[in-house]
Amino acid sequence: MSRTTREFLMNNRKHARRAGFRSRAALILLLFCVCAAGALAAYMLIGTGQKRITDRTSSDLTRLAQSRASAIVSWYGGVESTLAALARLDVLKLFIEGVSTLDGGAAALFGDAGVRSMPDADDEISGLRRQLPALRELLAGQLSPSTEELTLLTPDMTVLVRAGLRADKRNEGHAQESDPAARTAAEAALRDKSIHVSPARISPRGDAVLTIALPIQGYMEDEGSAPAGLLIATLRLERAVALAAAPHGDSALAACLLLLSPLENAPDKGFALDLLERDSITALPGWRADAGGDMPFAARALHEGERVFCVSAKVPELPLAVGMYVPESGVLQEIRDHRNDVLLWAVILTLGASALTGLLWWRLVGRHAEAASRELENLHQKVTQQHEFIANITEALGDGLVVQNSLGRILYANSSFGRILGRAVPDLMDNPPESALLSAGGEAFDTRWRDVLRDGRPITFTRELSSSAPDLSEQNGSRHFQIASEPFYDENGSVTGVVSLCRDITDMILAQERQRAMLWKTVSALSTSIEVVDPYLRGHSEHTGELALHMASLLNWDETRRATLRIAASLSQLGMLRLPRGLATKTGRLTDKERALLQSHVQYAKEMLEGMDFGLPVAEVITQMHERMDGSGYPAGLKGDSIREEARLLAVANTFCALLRPRSYRQACDREDALRILARESAKYDGRFVEILHAFLSGEEGRSFTAKLCAQPAMRYVIPGED
Repeated sequence: MSRTTREFLMNNRKHARRAGFRSRAALILLLFCVCAAGALAAYMLIGTGQKRITDRTSSDLTRLAQSRASAIVSWYGGVESTLAALARLDVLKLFIEGVSTLDGGAAALFGDAGVRSMPDADDEISGLRRQLPALRELLAGQLSPSTEELTLLTPDMTVLVRAGLRADKRNEGHAQESDPAARTAAEAALRDKSIHVSPARISPRGDAVLTIALPIQGYMEDEGSAPAGLLIATLRLERAVALAAAPHGDSALAACLLLLSPLENAPDKGFALDLLERDSITALPGWRADAGGDMPFAARALHEGERVFCVSAKVPELPLAVGMYVPESGVLQEIRDHRNDVLLWAVILTLGASALTGLLWWRLVGRHAEAASRELENLHQKVTQQHEFIANITEALGDGLVVQNSLGRILYANSSFGRILGRAVPDLMDNPPESALLSAGGEAFDTRWRDVLRDGRPITFTRELSSSAPDLSEQNGSRHFQIASEPFYDENGSVTGVVSLCRDITDMILAQERQRAMLWKTVSALSTSIEVVDPYLRGHSEHTGELALHMASLLNWDETRRATLRIAASLSQLGMLRLPRGLATKTGRLTDKERALLQSHVQYAKEMLEGMDFGLPVAEVITQMHERMDGSGYPAGLKGDSIREEARLLAVANTFCALLRPRSYRQACDREDALRILARESAKYDGRFVEILHAFLSGEEGRSFTAKLCAQPAMRYVIPGED
């Protein structure tokens, strides 16, 4: 019996002799526990209620922000459609094309003294000048509460016609004012032949505006030609503000902001348009969107120190974000009301529970004191036995077990874990993780427990560790361990620690390495056997595999797919071993019966590989590498995506290498002829891999590969089943 158990039994006997005193003390303790439990429950309910209220507020604000962002998207879509229709008008296309055909361009139209026009062009210039008033009226008629200004420009940014608040005919015929945002959008529209929107900025009038640039094609030009001119529109964001501030039917969420960040002409800060004060444009510290354009839910400062809960949603296609907020005081008041209700009920229930507990205690203590003492003693014995049972199980584990708290300190470790580190278990306990999780050789054993604590997700990884322990060390003093770490949680769902199981997998790693080495010896032996049976195949599998790996590198394929290509290429001609030798060396064309027999080498290869476990789809790739995209291949007539990608790539590499070698009935092709044959047979081969082959051969490494392949002694190679 342990010392703790003996002390517990002695105390129980004292309780029996001093029943009165201990009963009162126990009652006081029980009442204290009831009160503590009530306080703890109240604390948990308050925390849960606070989280529920803030989560609900965040959800409501996010929903409203996304709804207002959708309204702005609809507004912008209507504006863009109107401007695009304006840019497609024939009158604008004819006018802009007429200006572009003048000698001197816009300068001739507006009478620049330095530009002399041909006499026969005066009539054309006069006709274009007579169109200017009508074009001004046309642009002015398109102005709206959303569109502040419209400008027609030449590709060199010369103003032809302008309508709007700041429109001045004196600007026509001159270069566009130096507006970096508008110029950037215009240059992008000319370059990409598409619509571009500038970042937000503050106009000289103090308004928040966006600039949209639309390319205009000449009347006789197609869509792919360079734009003959530009239509520049300045959009007022006050209209977007009005849409975002539209009634949303929730009186509890009665405010919102339209955020723009950053400004083109103030890149060091963003700004916000306050929808409650329409003329207010204010920089708000801390109101910053993330990389995706969204601003996470949080409490932030507003005007004059006012605190609000806010969140934002990115407006698609525009450098805007709609932010929704509610006063912090309202949310906090709801939280305080909830807290007060919980505290009131906690007090009532605790007092009731205390009274009931006291009543039951006084009725039962005299009658059941001794029985309770015996039951408590039995319970202690069971707990002790269970503790010893669990301890014996963990100590009997061959795997290392370690438990860490939220700071990484070791709370428990079995002897197997201490043996892995080469240290005594007591030396690991209650020490900082930087010193506890070190092997006897000074190596850090595990540093990824921090990832488990941070992310709350289990991880499994391997670790190589030098060990000085005699029963763990190999010849090189290194062992491999698989470490599985999982978090454990408290009642609130928070991660409070990590439990890790460390398994020695050194023997498994060594066995895998031996198996891998044996596999490659088998592959090498089979490849050598093929070359011995048919010397004309010498080097072909190697060349095909080398080319396939180069192509896989350009495709960024992983090591598993590269290993599949390497083994499949090495064994692709394995079935030739079971064919009559005279068939493989026959000159002249094959009969249909001989061709069918030759094509059977694929089925032979599949049968010969059935007993070999590569852990890779090698046999499937070898079987399918003679299938073709149009279904003309063999043995199954597969087509398209039903053929594995590895087999499609090997088909291209195999055919190219074969074409560069002579056959019995033809001379070898050069590189260009081989590529032309592949292009002619484009229906049979995957075009993507043919393009990758072109890309590789065009480089220095590809030219070296081709030269090496063509420089080898000429020998016949037959592609089974192909001419």
